[in-house]
Amino acid sequence: MIWNWLRSLAPLLQPVGFLWLIVTVGLILCLYRKHWGSAGLTCFLSLSIYLIGATSLPVDLLCSLESPYATNRITNLPKADAIVMLGGVLRPSKNDTFGFNLGSAADRVLTAAELWRERRAPILVLGGGEASLTPAQSFGEGKLLERWLGVEQVPAGAIISLKPSLTTVEEAQQVRDLVNQHKWQRVLLVTSAAHMRRAEALFVQMKIPVVPVPCDFEGLTARENETSNWLPRYEGFVLLSRYLHEFVGWYVYRAQGLVGAEPPGPAKG
Repeated sequence: MIWNWLRSLAPLLQPVGFLWLIVTVGLILCLYRKHWGSAGLTCFLSLSIYLIGATSLPVDLLCSLESPYATNRITNLPKADAIVMLGGVLRPSKNDTFGFNLGSAADRVLTAAELWRERRAPILVLGGGEASLTPAQSFGEGKLLERWLGVEQVPAGAIISLKPSLTTVEEAQQVRDLVNQHKWQRVLLVTSAAHMRRAEALFVQMKIPVVPVPCDFEGLTARENETSNWLPRYEGFVLLSRYLHEFVGWYVYRAQGLVGAEPPGPAKG
Protein backbone atom coordinates (compact mmCIF):
# COMPACT_ATOMS: atom_id res chain seq x y z
CA MET A 1 0.00 0.00 0.00
CA ILE A 2 2.70 2.45 1.06
CA TRP A 3 4.92 1.29 -1.80
CA ASN A 4 2.17 1.97 -4.35
CA TRP A 5 1.64 5.41 -2.87
CA LEU A 6 5.34 6.17 -3.12
CA ARG A 7 5.38 4.97 -6.73
CA SER A 8 2.57 7.41 -7.53
CA LEU A 9 4.94 10.22 -6.51
CA ALA A 10 7.51 9.17 -9.14
CA PRO A 11 6.49 11.97 -11.58
CA LEU A 12 7.92 14.45 -9.07
CA LEU A 13 11.36 13.05 -9.91
CA GLN A 14 10.90 13.95 -13.58
CA PRO A 15 11.94 17.47 -14.67
CA VAL A 16 8.34 18.56 -15.35
CA GLY A 17 6.98 17.21 -12.07
CA PHE A 18 9.89 18.62 -10.09
CA LEU A 19 9.49 22.04 -11.72
CA TRP A 20 5.76 22.03 -10.94
CA LEU A 21 6.52 21.15 -7.31
CA ILE A 22 9.02 24.02 -6.99
CA VAL A 23 6.60 26.50 -8.59
CA THR A 24 3.74 25.34 -6.37
CA VAL A 25 5.86 25.66 -3.24
CA GLY A 26 6.81 29.14 -4.45
CA LEU A 27 3.12 29.96 -4.87
CA ILE A 28 2.38 28.91 -1.29
CA LEU A 29 5.25 31.06 -0.01
CA CYS A 30 4.06 34.06 -2.04
CA LEU A 31 0.56 33.71 -0.63
CA TYR A 32 1.90 33.32 2.90
CA ARG A 33 4.00 36.47 2.55
CA LYS A 34 1.19 38.30 0.70
CA HIS A 35 3.26 38.98 -2.41
CA TRP A 36 0.16 39.14 -4.58
CA GLY A 37 1.87 40.04 -7.85
CA SER A 38 4.34 37.17 -7.62
CA ALA A 39 1.55 34.89 -6.43
CA GLY A 40 -0.46 35.63 -9.57
CA LEU A 41 2.46 34.72 -11.83
CA THR A 42 3.37 31.53 -9.97
CA CYS A 43 -0.30 30.52 -9.86
CA PHE A 44 -0.51 30.88 -13.64
CA LEU A 45 2.66 28.82 -14.12
CA SER A 46 1.55 26.12 -11.71
CA LEU A 47 -1.89 25.78 -13.30
CA SER A 48 -0.43 25.77 -16.82
CA ILE A 49 2.05 23.01 -16.02
CA TYR A 50 -0.69 20.99 -14.34
CA LEU A 51 -3.18 21.49 -17.17
CA ILE A 52 -0.68 20.31 -19.78
CA GLY A 53 1.02 17.58 -17.77
CA ALA A 54 -1.80 16.05 -15.74
CA THR A 55 -5.01 16.43 -17.77
CA SER A 56 -6.28 14.99 -21.04
CA LEU A 57 -6.08 18.35 -22.87
CA PRO A 58 -2.97 17.52 -24.98
CA VAL A 59 -4.40 14.10 -25.86
CA ASP A 60 -7.74 15.60 -26.88
CA LEU A 61 -6.07 18.22 -29.06
CA LEU A 62 -3.90 15.68 -30.88
CA CYS A 63 -6.86 13.32 -31.28
CA SER A 64 -8.75 16.09 -33.07
CA LEU A 65 -6.15 15.83 -35.86
CA GLU A 66 -5.98 12.05 -35.90
CA SER A 67 -9.63 11.02 -35.50
CA PRO A 68 -10.73 11.82 -39.09
CA TYR A 69 -8.20 9.25 -40.32
CA ALA A 70 -8.83 6.56 -37.71
CA THR A 71 -11.06 4.50 -40.02
CA ASN A 72 -8.44 4.11 -42.77
CA ARG A 73 -7.24 0.51 -42.96
CA ILE A 74 -4.53 -1.06 -45.12
CA THR A 75 -6.90 -3.84 -46.15
CA ASN A 76 -9.29 -1.29 -47.66
CA LEU A 77 -6.69 0.49 -49.76
CA PRO A 78 -6.69 0.38 -53.56
CA LYS A 79 -3.72 -0.57 -55.70
CA ALA A 80 -1.46 2.33 -56.61
CA ASP A 81 1.57 3.21 -58.70
CA ALA A 82 3.79 4.10 -55.76
CA ILE A 83 4.01 4.23 -51.99
CA VAL A 84 5.40 7.52 -50.67
CA MET A 85 6.70 7.57 -47.11
CA LEU A 86 7.48 11.03 -45.75
CA GLY A 87 10.74 11.50 -43.87
CA GLY A 88 11.47 12.52 -40.31
CA VAL A 89 11.66 8.98 -38.98
CA LEU A 90 15.29 8.52 -37.95
CA ARG A 91 18.64 9.90 -36.93
CA PRO A 92 21.98 8.60 -38.23
CA SER A 93 23.87 6.48 -35.70
CA LYS A 94 27.37 5.09 -36.03
CA ASN A 95 26.71 2.61 -33.23
CA ASP A 96 23.45 0.98 -34.32
CA THR A 97 23.35 -2.12 -36.54
CA PHE A 98 21.80 -0.50 -39.61
CA GLY A 99 23.39 2.93 -39.14
CA PHE A 100 20.32 4.72 -37.82
CA ASN A 101 18.16 5.17 -34.75
CA LEU A 102 14.41 5.25 -35.34
CA GLY A 103 12.41 8.05 -33.74
CA SER A 104 8.81 8.32 -32.60
CA ALA A 105 7.55 8.27 -36.21
CA ALA A 106 9.04 4.82 -36.88
CA ASP A 107 5.54 3.48 -37.64
CA ARG A 108 5.87 5.17 -41.03
CA VAL A 109 8.67 2.78 -41.98
CA LEU A 110 6.77 -0.30 -40.82
CA THR A 111 3.58 0.80 -42.58
CA ALA A 112 5.35 1.55 -45.87
CA ALA A 113 7.17 -1.79 -45.77
CA GLU A 114 3.90 -3.62 -45.07
CA LEU A 115 2.18 -1.86 -47.98
CA TRP A 116 4.93 -3.01 -50.30
CA ARG A 117 4.83 -6.55 -48.86
CA GLU A 118 1.11 -6.67 -49.66
CA ARG A 119 1.94 -5.48 -53.18
CA ARG A 120 -0.21 -2.38 -52.94
CA ALA A 121 2.26 -0.67 -55.28
CA PRO A 122 5.43 -1.73 -57.13
CA ILE A 123 7.51 1.32 -56.16
CA LEU A 124 8.48 2.51 -52.67
CA VAL A 125 9.50 6.18 -52.44
CA LEU A 126 11.41 7.00 -49.26
CA GLY A 127 11.15 10.48 -47.79
CA GLY A 128 14.00 12.87 -48.07
CA GLY A 129 14.36 14.04 -44.49
CA GLU A 130 17.94 15.26 -44.18
CA ALA A 131 20.43 12.99 -42.43
CA SER A 132 24.13 13.54 -41.86
CA LEU A 133 26.91 11.74 -40.04
CA THR A 134 29.29 14.68 -40.45
CA PRO A 135 28.72 18.34 -41.42
CA ALA A 136 30.18 17.60 -44.85
CA GLN A 137 28.18 14.41 -45.41
CA SER A 138 24.47 15.00 -46.02
CA PHE A 139 21.97 12.62 -47.61
CA GLY A 140 18.31 11.67 -47.52
CA GLU A 141 16.99 9.35 -44.84
CA GLY A 142 16.00 6.85 -47.51
CA LYS A 143 19.64 5.98 -48.16
CA LEU A 144 19.97 4.71 -44.61
CA LEU A 145 16.73 2.73 -44.82
CA GLU A 146 17.63 0.93 -48.05
CA ARG A 147 19.84 -1.65 -46.33
CA TRP A 148 17.15 -2.54 -43.78
CA LEU A 149 14.50 -2.77 -46.48
CA GLY A 150 16.78 -5.14 -48.37
CA VAL A 151 16.70 -7.44 -45.35
CA GLU A 152 12.91 -7.18 -45.55
CA GLN A 153 13.08 -8.50 -49.13
CA VAL A 154 12.38 -5.16 -50.83
CA PRO A 155 14.64 -5.14 -53.93
CA ALA A 156 16.81 -2.10 -54.59
CA GLY A 157 15.15 -1.62 -57.97
CA ALA A 158 11.81 -1.00 -56.26
CA ILE A 159 13.12 1.81 -54.06
CA ILE A 160 13.44 5.49 -54.91
CA SER A 161 15.13 7.62 -52.25
CA LEU A 162 14.37 11.32 -52.36
CA LYS A 163 17.12 13.91 -52.10
CA PRO A 164 17.73 15.60 -48.73
CA SER A 165 14.90 17.97 -47.83
CA LEU A 166 14.12 20.04 -44.78
CA THR A 167 10.36 20.37 -45.18
CA THR A 168 7.32 18.46 -46.40
CA VAL A 169 7.04 21.05 -49.18
CA GLU A 170 10.43 20.04 -50.59
CA GLU A 171 9.44 16.37 -50.40
CA ALA A 172 6.14 17.07 -52.18
CA GLN A 173 7.95 18.94 -54.96
CA GLN A 174 10.21 15.94 -55.57
CA VAL A 175 7.24 13.56 -55.56
CA ARG A 176 5.42 15.80 -58.03
CA ASP A 177 8.38 15.54 -60.40
CA LEU A 178 8.28 11.75 -60.10
CA VAL A 179 4.53 11.68 -60.73
CA ASN A 180 4.96 13.74 -63.88
CA GLN A 181 7.97 11.73 -65.03
CA HIS A 182 6.40 8.29 -64.55
CA LYS A 183 2.77 9.28 -65.24
CA TRP A 184 1.59 7.87 -61.93
CA GLN A 185 -2.18 7.91 -61.48
CA ARG A 186 -2.34 7.13 -57.77
CA VAL A 187 0.06 7.41 -54.84
CA LEU A 188 -0.30 5.98 -51.33
CA LEU A 189 0.87 8.68 -48.91
CA VAL A 190 2.27 7.36 -45.62
CA THR A 191 2.82 9.72 -42.72
CA SER A 192 1.85 10.21 -39.08
CA ALA A 193 -1.88 10.64 -38.53
CA ALA A 194 -1.45 14.05 -36.89
CA HIS A 195 0.61 15.23 -39.87
CA MET A 196 -1.71 13.79 -42.52
CA ARG A 197 -4.16 16.70 -42.61
CA ARG A 198 -1.45 19.15 -43.64
CA ALA A 199 0.51 16.73 -45.83
CA GLU A 200 -2.53 15.52 -47.78
CA ALA A 201 -3.77 19.07 -48.37
CA LEU A 202 -0.31 20.07 -49.62
CA PHE A 203 -0.08 17.15 -52.04
CA VAL A 204 -3.61 17.77 -53.33
CA GLN A 205 -2.78 21.45 -53.86
CA MET A 206 0.21 20.33 -55.95
CA LYS A 207 -2.08 18.11 -58.07
CA ILE A 208 -0.56 14.89 -56.75
CA PRO A 209 -3.19 12.10 -56.71
CA VAL A 210 -2.83 10.72 -53.18
CA VAL A 211 -4.64 8.22 -51.01
CA PRO A 212 -3.80 8.87 -47.33
CA VAL A 213 -2.36 6.00 -45.30
CA PRO A 214 -2.10 7.33 -41.73
CA CYS A 215 -0.08 5.66 -38.99
CA ASP A 216 1.62 6.59 -35.73
CA PHE A 217 -1.61 7.49 -33.90
CA GLU A 218 0.06 8.99 -30.84
CA GLY A 219 -3.00 10.80 -29.49
CA LEU A 220 -5.50 7.98 -29.97
CA THR A 221 -3.01 5.46 -28.58
CA ALA A 222 -2.49 7.63 -25.51
CA ARG A 223 -6.27 7.84 -25.05
CA GLU A 224 -6.66 4.05 -25.35
CA ASN A 225 -3.96 3.48 -22.74
CA GLU A 226 -4.82 6.45 -20.56
CA THR A 227 -4.18 6.18 -16.84
CA SER A 228 -5.18 8.62 -14.13
CA ASN A 229 -2.45 11.21 -13.62
CA TRP A 230 -2.74 13.39 -10.57
CA LEU A 231 0.76 14.75 -10.99
CA PRO A 232 2.19 16.45 -14.12
CA ARG A 233 4.23 14.31 -16.51
CA TYR A 234 6.38 15.22 -19.49
CA GLU A 235 4.27 13.20 -21.95
CA GLY A 236 1.60 15.89 -22.08
CA PHE A 237 4.16 18.45 -23.22
CA VAL A 238 5.37 16.11 -25.97
CA LEU A 239 1.84 15.63 -27.31
CA LEU A 240 1.08 19.34 -27.07
CA SER A 241 4.22 20.16 -29.04
CA ARG A 242 3.09 17.76 -31.79
CA TYR A 243 -0.29 19.46 -31.96
CA LEU A 244 1.10 23.00 -31.96
CA HIS A 245 3.59 22.08 -34.70
CA GLU A 246 0.75 20.96 -36.95
CA PHE A 247 -1.63 23.75 -35.91
CA VAL A 248 0.87 26.51 -36.63
CA GLY A 249 2.20 24.69 -39.70
CA TRP A 250 -1.28 24.54 -41.23
CA TYR A 251 -1.73 28.32 -41.07
CA VAL A 252 1.81 28.96 -42.29
CA TYR A 253 1.11 26.78 -45.33
CA ARG A 254 -2.25 28.45 -45.82
CA ALA A 255 -0.70 31.93 -45.72
CA GLN A 256 1.77 30.80 -48.39
CA GLY A 257 -1.02 29.39 -50.58
CA LEU A 258 0.32 25.85 -50.20
CA VAL A 259 -2.97 24.43 -48.88
CA GLY A 260 -6.61 25.31 -49.42
CA ALA A 261 -8.88 27.03 -46.92
CA GLU A 262 -10.06 23.65 -45.66
CA PRO A 263 -8.37 20.24 -45.60
CA PRO A 264 -9.64 17.76 -48.19
CA GLY A 265 -10.49 15.12 -45.59
CA PRO A 266 -9.50 11.45 -45.66
CA ALA A 267 -9.96 9.80 -49.02
CA LYS A 268 -11.75 6.51 -49.28
CA GLY A 269 -10.09 3.58 -50.93
